[in-house]
Amino acid sequence: MTEADDMENDTTSIDQSISTPLLVLIRSLRRLTAGEEIEVVAQTESEKHEIERWVGIAGHEVVTSESLSDGGWRYLIRKQLVSYQ
Repeated sequence: MTEADDMENDTTSIDQSISTPLLVLIRSLRRLTAGEEIEVVAQTESEKHEIERWVGIAGHEVVTSESLSDGGWRYLIRKQLVSYQ
């Protein structure tokens, strides 16, 4: 196995450890401008915690969150203008 193979395997492992709703949220927020909002639904506790944690770390805002009848959670996320100084 080459170093390139090792890197490819590491990348695959990293991608698999992130939930699909979080990936969709991250990619979608890149296309929005500050102040715009997006809705995302988490179906599992793990997805719920990943979304809440990432939004806080990334500096965006959870506008609303609600528990759904099917056991999931719906979030409305507002993109913030994030400055790194």
